[in-house]
Amino acid sequence: MKPVKADFDILVASISDLRGTRAKLEADRCAIGARMREVLEAPPDKGVLKGMMRRVIEGFSEVWNRPLIERLECLKTGITPDEFVNRHVSVARNTEFVQDNGWFCLLAPAMLHSVDHFIDRLDWPDGLSDEERAARLAKLQAELDANVAKMTAIDEQFSQMGVHPIRPDKAVV
Repeated sequence: MKPVKADFDILVASISDLRGTRAKLEADRCAIGARMREVLEAPPDKGVLKGMMRRVIEGFSEVWNRPLIERLECLKTGITPDEFVNRHVSVARNTEFVQDNGWFCLLAPAMLHSVDHFIDRLDWPDGLSDEERAARLAKLQAELDANVAKMTAIDEQFSQMGVHPIRPDKAVV
């Protein structure tokens, strides 16, 4: 017959080792999460920034075009060019009226034309391209998945022993 004390000591040592391994895996998981957060919070590179700016300007343009197109329709119905000019010049002092009448839409082409020059002159950190960000996140996600799989296996061992993986005073039955 095997001595019970020796088996108990081996079990306690095994539980202690598993808790130590799990604690290290938990610390690694937190570190991976911090690295993922760094990647997510990294600024975009200038190429991505230019694309974002273009999309915003195109969105502006869609909104700004409608009012001017509506205002131009009156030229089809018989208003004279002079009447059209007089109506619109009279609102020039108030930028709100200028915007409401759609004249801001003429800014969009100039904005699109100058966005590259504007971004190139910015004091901007190197940043990440969309592809680089996705690749880094995929690599970190693979590390995280492997880490979680190891933690799950350890938790299963604790469960089979009837021991709580973190709190020694709790039993899992």
